[in-house]
Amino acid sequence: MNQHDFLKILLNEDLNRKLIYEGLIFSYPPKKVIIKLKESGFKGISYNGKTINIKFILSENNKEIYEKLNNFLYNVCGWIHGVSVTNGIPTKDKLDFLKHHNGYVYLQYEPKFDVEVSEIPDKLYHLTTCDKLNKVLSKGLTPRTSVEYFNFEDRIYLSKNKESLINFAIQKSLITKKDCLIILKVNINSFSNRIRFFMDPNFNDGIYTLENIPKGTIEPIERVNINDENKPKISPFK
Repeated sequence: MNQHDFLKILLNEDLNRKLIYEGLIFSYPPKKVIIKLKESGFKGISYNGKTINIKFILSENNKEIYEKLNNFLYNVCGWIHGVSVTNGIPTKDKLDFLKHHNGYVYLQYEPKFDVEVSEIPDKLYHLTTCDKLNKVLSKGLTPRTSVEYFNFEDRIYLSKNKESLINFAIQKSLITKKDCLIILKVNINSFSNRIRFFMDPNFNDGIYTLENIPKGTIEPIERVNINDENKPKISPFK
């Protein structure tokens, strides 16, 4: 393949990705938000896995500083001011602090939308049914719509660890009536910088993408058989 053809492929891929994400609104990763806040002079910032907490120093300029901060976090970053905390206790009125000029208050911001994940492990895991394995291995994973388990449109869900998929396999078997499932390992080193992943709000170890995952990165590693008592039997894939 010459340089011109390769450039055409990259341009076409970029156009397709723009169409996929057109209209998608998401919250910036907390790590990026915190870096921007620190660059703006804010201190005492922490992230507890769900919310960004900012130590807001009270002054006569409360309203002006807060409006700039809130507009940036809400309109640009997709994070919403949920609670204000004083002495470890949430205040009844989250904007009550604006009329006080001494001390400080912690402002707690929550993601308005699903959060893009910037740090991805080298390997991810995906659960599929045995009857779909050959298609996955020949064509890769493609985003799909589900109405039989969680309701979602055009997504591929993955897990950061295979253990968390076992309980999911039992629940999926109850819904789909499939008693043979396969755990796939996805090696993402070769394409992780080209695909965007988002945090799954319903599954602690889960993330999802809206883009195709190529077949060459997928490897079946374990077979999960669910018996009549809804108990799993796990065996290496052969």
